[in-house]
Amino acid sequence: MSVFFMVFLAFAVMRMVGGGFRARRRWEHSALLDEKVAKLETLVNELQEQMEQDRTQLQRLQEERDFLRQLYPAKSDQPTS
Repeated sequence: MSVFFMVFLAFAVMRMVGGGFRARRRWEHSALLDEKVAKLETLVNELQEQMEQDRTQLQRLQEERDFLRQLYPAKSDQPTS
């Protein structure tokens, strides 16, 4: 009876110290999840930078369009004589 108790106690201590299979799997899943979150954060940052570049380019193109409209007005806007 005491041998059975000692074996049970040994397994209980090993499980508490090592965390057991489930804790190891949780840690592996946690590491994978952390890696995926890091990749997503990097992707979000890249997309935000691209959005800012696109906004800047769009604003520049709108300014260029307005300048060209002033330089070459539409024929319907010209006064008729």
